[in-house]
Amino acid sequence: MRRILGAVVVAALLAGCASDPVRDGSDDVTFTPCSSADCTGTLPSGAEFDIIMPEDWNGTLALYSHGLDGPGAEPAAPATITATPSPSPVTKPPKGLGSDRPRNRPDHKPSSQPTPVAPPAEPRPGGPELAPLWGDGDRSVADTLLQAGYAIAGATPVDQGWVVAQQVTAAEELHQYFADTIGAPNRVYVWGQSTGGLASARLAELHPDWVSGALAMCAPLSGPLYSYDLALDVTYAIRQTLAPDLKLVGFASEDEARRNRDLALRAVEDAVNGTLTEQGTVAFIAAIGLLPNASRTQDGLSWPSQIQANASAIRNLVEQATLQRYVLEQRVGGNFSGNAGTDYPLRISAARRKQLDGIHKGLANRLLASLDGGERVTPDPAAGDRAAEQGTLEGNLEVPTVTLHNAVDPVYIAPNVSAYRAVLAGTGEPAAIGSLVDIFALPPGAVSEASPAEEGIGNCDFAPRTMLGAMIQLNQWVRNGQYPGRDTIAQAFKGQTVSLDYDPGPWPQMSPVVVPTDPVPTESAADGATVPGPTP
Repeated sequence: MRRILGAVVVAALLAGCASDPVRDGSDDVTFTPCSSADCTGTLPSGAEFDIIMPEDWNGTLALYSHGLDGPGAEPAAPATITATPSPSPVTKPPKGLGSDRPRNRPDHKPSSQPTPVAPPAEPRPGGPELAPLWGDGDRSVADTLLQAGYAIAGATPVDQGWVVAQQVTAAEELHQYFADTIGAPNRVYVWGQSTGGLASARLAELHPDWVSGALAMCAPLSGPLYSYDLALDVTYAIRQTLAPDLKLVGFASEDEARRNRDLALRAVEDAVNGTLTEQGTVAFIAAIGLLPNASRTQDGLSWPSQIQANASAIRNLVEQATLQRYVLEQRVGGNFSGNAGTDYPLRISAARRKQLDGIHKGLANRLLASLDGGERVTPDPAAGDRAAEQGTLEGNLEVPTVTLHNAVDPVYIAPNVSAYRAVLAGTGEPAAIGSLVDIFALPPGAVSEASPAEEGIGNCDFAPRTMLGAMIQLNQWVRNGQYPGRDTIAQAFKGQTVSLDYDPGPWPQMSPVVVPTDPVPTESAADGATVPGPTP
């Protein structure tokens, strides 16, 4: 059983430390310690699990689901090394997260509770993750939760890839095991990142009987079908404009999926280094996927910077549309997504059209015409139904649920939040709509290769203090009835640039809509072909 030394965490996590103002009888919880129970093992579904108990349990179980892994999964961005204060001993957890003194005792003398020890230097490959950053060997978030009195637990399914249904099952089994073996928690917070965040949102819908609150971070809340449809849109645009031999669906093997991924990436890279018109094609493809013009290292304020950021975002969706798609196609028995009804002109904003037409007159319409002329993809309905079971949200939400998203996300774009809001609005239930609060990390003022964005830009790139701030806000909402607002956000996220008011825009249209467009020119005049300025 691995345990964590909770006495040292990053000093920045400790700002505003104080005890939890919420105190009630539900904090008096007894439990079986891991010295007397199995806190690591295998669940009935085959998922591996780990549990770590604090010395003094506050009655809350934080049940974590990790992000997508396996072929095509983008590795986490390397941590930024900056000059920060030296770590200092923890004396109090951050305000609102937990208590600074013992409240809950195990059902034996405290002296018999084993002292936590440092975990192995390297995490078990593919093994359970108990908190964000765990898979990178960073235990700061986990340490802080343990110091606050939370029990932390996580499970990893047998299969890799987009396995949200298996993640839901693993979490259900782990909760049951914990309640039967360790103790009955008074609060269960399900939380996760990426597909693990989607699994957490689905758990909140399915189990209001035992889920007290949910935190979904950088999650593809649009669900598997819309998410893969958008990735398909990007590879379809690449095929129609840059790589006519690109295969889009129905990969016979992982090797075939990889070859097509490499073909697409080479075509995009060649365009980035090609003529101004070819670079404009990269900008067009990014617009089709509603992908951002900035990245963690590119501010997008110049044409070269924008194109680099566009290409980086495109690469992410190419991975999803090839290697990740192959794995899911095998799981559901065929092609599950398509673009037969997509109206691509709606993806091209007036600003983008002006930018493209500044390169060559009519370039935007020429590129759109190339999409109109291609063979569209129609999904297999049965495969689509099976894929929908991998995390489609239905909107029957009853428990407090917080989402945390970077305003500029190059993988699961920020409008994923809008997609889920539309589902909730479709239920017509005010309680469902009121059960969701969306928090956005905003981009910093400037980024560069030397000074990349810590958060606000990137997929699942959040500072530890921001993820803990979201957990604090959820905890205060669940336990104290403090509905997230500007004042409570300011308390939970001291000095951080987060917002409840950021508008990510709607999820892109994916069904036929007739819109007027300019006629496609028979010839394209260069009109000077000057380097265009950045576009929103």
